Amino acid sequence: STYTPVADIDSVELTNGDGDIVTASWFYRKVDVTQDFEVTYVYTPSGDIAADGITLAWQNEGTSALGQTGGYLGYVGIPGNKAAYQMNLYDGHTIGTNFVTDDSSMEYNTTGAVNINSGNPINVQLSYDAVANTMSERLLDMTSGALFETVYGEVDLPGLLGDSAYIGFT
Repeated sequence: STYTPVADIDSVELTNGDGDIVTASWFYRKVDVTQDFEVTYVYTPSGDIAADGITLAWQNEGTSALGQTGGYLGYVGIPGNKAAYQMNLYDGHTIGTNFVTDDSSMEYNTTGAVNINSGNPINVQLSYDAVANTMSERLLDMTSGALFETVYGEVDLPGLLGDSAYIGFT
């Protein structure tokens, strides 16, 4: 179990393909969650074993916060209030994504023509609307050109986390 506080990053490798690995990489200071924001990153599963998946998570426990292994995606088990955009690769559940504001995982939505477990780089764009309390998801398979978009409702990050939270990958 490891964690890495980060500032500006070009690349983060969360696991090396070994079993029962859990890691997290958190931005070194809290970010404002009371206003609209956008997070964009490229996700590329690689190796022979692509793990169960990842989250982009928000929490207030600090830069050493770390949840449980496997299907819990390093997110479930972090104490306190939290939220996460989850990407599941394990075929024992639906391969897909979800946005949660509780201590849960293992329930995912399909992502249409975008196969997040293809090994192709996936451009992930998440846009938060603080007035509408929505998180918009846009996935673009950078190899095939396939596109998937959806909107998650009832996402009140300030109501859940206060004015600010740590953001990072688990």
